[in-house]
Amino acid sequence: MKGLVGFGVSAVALLIAAASQYATVRTVVAIDRHVAQTSAVLEETQAQLAALREVESASRGYAATGDETSEGR
Repeated sequence: MKGLVGFGVSAVALLIAAASQYATVRTVVAIDRHVAQTSAVLEETQAQLAALREVESASRGYAATGDETSEGR
C-alpha cells in the first residue's frame, strides 16, 4: 500500500512539473515572438531615420547650391 501511495505522489508531482514546464515553454515562445516583432520595428525605424537623414542632407545641399544634382541621388 505504501508503494502505491508513493507512486501516486510521484506521478502527481511529475504531472505538476510537466504542466509547469508547458506553461514556461508557452511563455518563452510568446516572449520570443515579441522580441522578433520589436527587432523588426527597430530595423524599420533605423531605415526610416537613415532616409530622413538623407533627405535632410539633400535639402541642405540644395539650399546651399540651388543645384538639384546635389541631392545625393
